Amino acid sequence: MKFATWNVRGFGTVNKKSMVRNIIREEGLDIIGLTETKHQEITRWDMKKCWGNQEVDWMHVTARQGSGGLVISWKQAAFTLSNSIAMSRWVCVIGMVQEIQTPCAFCLVYAPSNHQERLVVWDQLRAIKVGFGVPWIVMGDFNEVLDPNERKGATLMTEGMRELQSLFFDLQLANMDIGQQYTWLRTNAASRIYRVLMDQELLLKYPVVRAYCKGRAFSDHFPIVISSTQVRSEPLPFRALDVWLEEPSFFKIVSSRMGAIFRPTFGKKT
Repeated sequence: MKFATWNVRGFGTVNKKSMVRNIIREEGLDIIGLTETKHQEITRWDMKKCWGNQEVDWMHVTARQGSGGLVISWKQAAFTLSNSIAMSRWVCVIGMVQEIQTPCAFCLVYAPSNHQERLVVWDQLRAIKVGFGVPWIVMGDFNEVLDPNERKGATLMTEGMRELQSLFFDLQLANMDIGQQYTWLRTNAASRIYRVLMDQELLLKYPVVRAYCKGRAFSDHFPIVISSTQVRSEPLPFRALDVWLEEPSFFKIVSSRMGAIFRPTFGKKT
């Protein structure tokens, strides 16, 4: 499974749709969540511009007075929707992840910049966690950081930071390391306000998970990509060339790599 999330700061222009399309194609995405779309309506034509001729579905939250707006879209072959729920600042889709045949919820968040309004969203997220009963992923723009190290020039812990820490503790989700300090840059300001949180149950299904940022373009936010690989349950086949056996150091090298003494036995001629 591979998914991404990005604050596009407006989804209406040809350049923005082109950037979304490039991310989907380059990364081979199954799901993408976009915040701050500033769009009243997301049409099938919009999705075709992003996904091409792939069979996809989507849910969106309408922008208000030209601000806000969210859309989460997915390939039908990768995720089968069974239910959805949305408010003005987040949207959740619940369904089956086909690759691992596991029910899962994806929740896309675009938190308000106002402190008190953010607290309302935090309480809403706590409430829906209780009712899900399935592992979930929360991703998006939280408009707050966890500690001063995540905001350029900050030195003091604020109430907003403590409240975000409390939210993450209550949600009991893993905060994915993205390999860089900031997700938003503007002139001399920088912070890590964009995140992806994953349920521990999903991390057991996908022991190999890599999170990283794509380069910025037409936005001051970095897109975040999550690549999750399911570990094969059956043993992998060992392939070798006969010529390798003619190398005197072959068995010594294999033995050291395996961490054990390697004593091959071959059938004796009779």
